Amino acid sequence: MSFWQPRSLSQLVIVSFFAALAPLSIAIFFTVETLGEMADKNREITHVVVDVTRLGQEIQHDVLELERRARQYLALRDPELAELFALERTRLSRKLQLLQQRVLSESPDIKGLLGSLARLELAPANTDTPEEEPGFNTAQQQALNQQFSVISDQGAAIDTWLQSSVDRLLQENTEEADIHIESLMLQLALLGAATLALLLLLAHWIIRPVRDLTQEIHQLGTAGLSHPIEISGPQEMQALGTELEWLRQGLHQSEQQKELFLRHVSHELKTPLSSLREGAELLAEQVTGHL
Repeated sequence: MSFWQPRSLSQLVIVSFFAALAPLSIAIFFTVETLGEMADKNREITHVVVDVTRLGQEIQHDVLELERRARQYLALRDPELAELFALERTRLSRKLQLLQQRVLSESPDIKGLLGSLARLELAPANTDTPEEEPGFNTAQQQALNQQFSVISDQGAAIDTWLQSSVDRLLQENTEEADIHIESLMLQLALLGAATLALLLLLAHWIIRPVRDLTQEIHQLGTAGLSHPIEISGPQEMQALGTELEWLRQGLHQSEQQKELFLRHVSHELKTPLSSLREGAELLAEQVTGHL
């Protein structure tokens, strides 16, 4: 199976250009794809960080609002405040569950706070109590203080856990980005080496017909005219080789004709010159008498 040969120099240049451009295109594709993945990952991480930070702030605010609502109920004994307290406790529990879903690492403080919220109950209002009686009970107030002290500690622990989880998430994203960058640099280095090797191969492929032509011309001037000229490669180089072969044949024929002419001339001049030489020698020896 013979190697593919281009038909013309322009075709050779075009093929070489696109062949050298292929690794660069692959490098650009990998770069764009990696940067796109990193951008999507950063966008996702940013969204998660903003979301969990907002949820953490809302949870801290809802814990304070829930405590304020409970104290209002103990002060006023209004059933509507008890309903609002139940709604806010349910909303706070949902936000805690959503926060746990958004952050991959589990927090025992979220489970503890959910348990504390589930155990937090307000004493029902006593309808038989006279209106002028004080609106709170000292034992209930102390129990409420203890429960919300635990809830506050758990909320602070959740906030600390949330900050560490966000920092760890950002650190993992940074490390993953560094790994992607190192992998991308390695791919670019390999593709750069492949491009350089391909350029050297294509340069050799382009220069080879010119080098062959130079060698044939050198042999034409040194080794004589008997060696036939054969140039492979593009059509232009083959046509130039054909012209050189025609020129070699013409010179070879001229050389043969010159040698034939010299042989004929030498043969035609040899006999009379020999007779003249013999006659001159006889005269010099004065065989025919004194001159």
